[in-house]
Amino acid sequence: MFCPGPGLVKGLRVTRLTSTAAQMMWNRLSCREHNGSAVGYMYECSKYLHPSGPAVNVMFGIVNGTTLDLHDLIPFTNYTVSIQFANHVYRGPRSTFNFTTFEDCKYLMSPAEFVMGLFIVKYFV
Repeated sequence: MFCPGPGLVKGLRVTRLTSTAAQMMWNRLSCREHNGSAVGYMYECSKYLHPSGPAVNVMFGIVNGTTLDLHDLIPFTNYTVSIQFANHVYRGPRSTFNFTTFEDCKYLMSPAEFVMGLFIVKYFV
């Protein structure tokens, strides 16, 4: 008898986002969608160093709940998070969500600071 793999994770979303952290949430799979003994939700987080370049895996793992906290992210960087449910035999299809972390204001200069910095470099260095 064929036992189908787990169902698709639905409702993947970002519930909190800063310049260096993100919290992801999704809807819990019902027991009938597990199709086997549960292992958990497998996740993979990738970042893009350049918008047209390849993705680089940053972190991966398994969580038991429906929340994932991502820390130590790079400000103003594009990320993709994939979530899939896994039982002891199969992995379900991937659900993906793309987001961009916020700019970090402490790294931004005002126009006055930029002009002053050019003045100092030009005349005092």
